Amino acid sequence: MILLLKVLLLFSAVAGFLLSFYLFHKKRSREKLVCPAGFKCDQVLHSEYARFFGIPVELLGILYYGFVIVAYTIIFQAPNMVSQVVVFIVTSVSVTAFLFSLYLTFIQAFNIKQWCSWCLTSAGLCTFILFASLSTTQVDAMGVLIEYYDAIFMAHVIAYAVALGVATILDVFFFKFLKDFRISEWESDVLHTISEVLWFAFGFVVLTGVALYFPESQFQSQSPTFLAHLGILLVQLVLLSSLSLLITPRLHHISLKEEHRHQTGELHAIRRWGYSLTSLSFITWYYSFFLAFVQFSGITLSSILWVYAGIGFVAVLASQVIHRTFGRL
Repeated sequence: MILLLKVLLLFSAVAGFLLSFYLFHKKRSREKLVCPAGFKCDQVLHSEYARFFGIPVELLGILYYGFVIVAYTIIFQAPNMVSQVVVFIVTSVSVTAFLFSLYLTFIQAFNIKQWCSWCLTSAGLCTFILFASLSTTQVDAMGVLIEYYDAIFMAHVIAYAVALGVATILDVFFFKFLKDFRISEWESDVLHTISEVLWFAFGFVVLTGVALYFPESQFQSQSPTFLAHLGILLVQLVLLSSLSLLITPRLHHISLKEEHRHQTGELHAIRRWGYSLTSLSFITWYYSFFLAFVQFSGITLSSILWVYAGIGFVAVLASQVIHRTFGRL
C-alpha cells in the first residue's frame, strides 16, 4: 500500500507539472483552452486573480510540482540521506500548496463565480499529494518543532509585524480611495496587490502559530488567551475574505459601471460595509497581536472576548462617523 501511494504521489506530481505547463503554454500563445464539463476556464485563467505577486499561478504550479518530483524522488530513494528537517520542510511546502489551492477554489466560487476544470484538477492533485506525503513519509515533526522553536517564534513575530504594517497601509488606502465614492482601475490594482501581501502574511502567521502550538499544546489548550486568539484569527479570516474578495471587487465593478445586478443606493451601502469591516479588521489585527505575545493570569475567555467586542463596536461606530463626514464633503 505504501509503495502504491509513493508511485501515485510521483505520478500526480508529474501530471500536475504537465498540466501547469500546458496552461502556461496556452496562455502565452493566446490559444483558447479546451475546458471539460462546460466550465469557463478562459475567464478564470485570464482574470486578475490568475497572478499572485505578479507571478502567473500556472508558473507557480510548474515550480511546485517540479519541486515535489525532485524532493520526493530523493526522499523515497535515499531516505537515510535526508534529514528530518528536510522532510519536514518538504511536507510543509505541500501543506502550503494545499492551502493555496483552497484559496484559489474559494475565489472561483465566490469572486469570479466561474469554474475552471483544469484548476480544480490541480487542486485535487495538491490534495492527494499532501495526503500521500503524510502517509508515506516518517518525520519527527514534534522533535523538529521543539529544536527550532526559537527560530519559528522569531518568524512568527516577523510575520505579525509585516501583517500589522500592511494592514495599516491597506486600511489607510481603502479609506482614502473611497472618499470619492468610487475605486478606479489603478486604485483597485493597488488594493489587490496589498491584499495579496496581507494574505501571505496572514498565512505565515497561522502556519508559524500552529508550529508554536504543538510543543506547548497541553498548556495552550487550557489557556483562555490562546483560545481567544484562535477565535479572533478566525474572525480575521472572515473579514479578510469579505474585504478582498467581495467588497473591493464589487465597488470596483460599480465604479466602472460594469455589468452587475443594480440596487438603489448600493454604492453607499457597500461603502458603509467596507468602512465597518476595514475598521474592525484593523483593530482585530492589533488585538490578536496583543493576545499572541501577552499572557494573562486569572482572566476568563469571556472577559477577553467582551473587551474585543467593545473595542470592535467603537471602531465600527467611528467608521460610520467617518462615512457620514465624507458623505457631506
